[in-house]
Amino acid sequence: MAILRNLEVTVSVGGKSCVEHDTNIDVGKSESMVTKYIEVISGQCFVVNCAINAGFPNKHKNIVFEIFVDGTWLESSILHKTKMNSFSFEGVISTSGGKWTLEAFKFTDILTTEDQGDRTVEEMTAMVAELGTITVKARRIHAKGLEKRHQHSKNVEVQSLQSQVPIPETALKTSTTSLRATLAEPEPTSKCYRFSDIRYIDTADKPYATFAFKYRSTKALQDLLIIPRPLPLSERSVDGLSREELMELVVELRQTQTNTKVKSEPVIGLKRERTPDNSEILSSARVAKVAKTQKRVMIDLD
Repeated sequence: MAILRNLEVTVSVGGKSCVEHDTNIDVGKSESMVTKYIEVISGQCFVVNCAINAGFPNKHKNIVFEIFVDGTWLESSILHKTKMNSFSFEGVISTSGGKWTLEAFKFTDILTTEDQGDRTVEEMTAMVAELGTITVKARRIHAKGLEKRHQHSKNVEVQSLQSQVPIPETALKTSTTSLRATLAEPEPTSKCYRFSDIRYIDTADKPYATFAFKYRSTKALQDLLIIPRPLPLSERSVDGLSREELMELVVELRQTQTNTKVKSEPVIGLKRERTPDNSEILSSARVAKVAKTQKRVMIDLD
């Protein structure tokens, strides 16, 4: 779990927190920011969990957590140290036909295109700069009142997240991710929006704490040397292999045996020679060296 200034943020899948890997990305950054790598799979729905720990100063008991996914602001929630000190962001909440629905956060593969269009290099770089990153910004606030809202429409940024515009392949050359976030199909929910009048203590560009989670596939993390590559099947204990891995190992061993057998068999080269009467013969170069007394076979080529 990522803990900073007595605030805690985790990303979970299927009710379990994603394993976090340290990185040197935050070297030279301020003490108010932490960055972690997490390993995810396309198609998984995820939840962002935020909490205020007991050691948080009593002077400012209210904190607003703002969720940004792939650079797009999606949700915010106000937490109180004693009244409501934890919250889980499961997705985007909005109204449709007078009913509240929840569209869960979800990892998906990046759609690509060979068409660069008229985009400049700077524009393409900006397209992928925040891809593969979940950012949580925590800002101290003064809050007053709490009002339930009866309807709420998704903003333009959230709608663009759903559109999944293809990314030019040339733009992804500078990126280490093959994944991005989207929203799952809407489902009915009992949750709704409540609003409060707030006054920020921390500015948007200097939040109290910032948590960044760079989500990547297993292969991407291996390429980045964040996690080790698995040992070859032949070097692993047979007891720990799955049925599929055992079958793959058998195929590898058979292929190795076949290649070894082919390499070990002597290659007998045939060459043409002429006899004194100018007729041609085919002889084995290897056999001729080993047994020069062996009779040659005459072959009439006429």
